[in-house]
Amino acid sequence: MMSRNWVSMAVLSFTVAFLATTVMAQGNMPETDALAATPLRYNYYEGQCERDVEEMVWSTMQRIVLMQHNAPAQLLRLLFHDCFIGGCDASVLLADSSKNETVEREAIPNRTLKGFNFIDMIKDEIEEACSGVVSCSDILVLATRDGVVLDIILGRLVVQRITAPSTICSMNE
Repeated sequence: MMSRNWVSMAVLSFTVAFLATTVMAQGNMPETDALAATPLRYNYYEGQCERDVEEMVWSTMQRIVLMQHNAPAQLLRLLFHDCFIGGCDASVLLADSSKNETVEREAIPNRTLKGFNFIDMIKDEIEEACSGVVSCSDILVLATRDGVVLDIILGRLVVQRITAPSTICSMNE
């Protein structure tokens, strides 16, 4: 049985790993005025849009998770592939319209990624409320965060039939 503390630790671990990746990626980037002027912080978009950006993402993610229960897993994988090399810059969302160069979205490890349509849904809603303000990178991060939180449902049963020695799970864990 998963305790609330375990879930909190899992979310905290993901957040720490995400922030560490972001800090390392920024450490490899040349210092520019744009980076120095816009540090990462909570409530970054507060007051920049007519509607609350985080609330728009949350409500859209609620609808998405009801439509497709595996959307949070798709978004988590999408975020992982985006942040894995070069930082969390939403480059995995870019599609090559010219067909001259291969972009990150069409790279071999990313060809099986799903969830782009969910980001597009959220982006469309946000653009309607405040055009050109919210970055795609932040939309991907917010959607993944909210999707993971929304997807935690309880009531799983312990499987009594053991198929291999490596799958033994103690009832006390």
